[in-house]
Amino acid sequence: NYKYDFTSSVNSGISYNKSFVNVYRKMQKIENGVQDEIIEGIEKKIVPDEENGLVPKKLPGSLLDAVKRMQEDQVIVDALGEEFSKIYKEIKDKECEDYMLQVSEWEIRNYLDRM
Repeated sequence: NYKYDFTSSVNSGISYNKSFVNVYRKMQKIENGVQDEIIEGIEKKIVPDEENGLVPKKLPGSLLDAVKRMQEDQVIVDALGEEFSKIYKEIKDKECEDYMLQVSEWEIRNYLDRM
């Protein structure tokens, strides 16, 4: 099973792999920094546009797209580390593969009822 809850390990004091705990802490710092930038933008009433170089990107349409973008963002890869980024991608690829193998209620209703 590829799922691992970093939060519970860090908060419960379980000794896992220190590099993964450090990645979790780095992710918290990144998140806190982004939140600070958002608050600053709101307070200063900064409107994202091409003039100030703050053009908002369209959000990824799927988990696979999000992971691909993460791998392409060198700032994120550098912050999280090459090893963690590679392992994270492998985990998310496996999750997507597992998800795609599931038959949804919608598919059952719309396809099986027609047979």
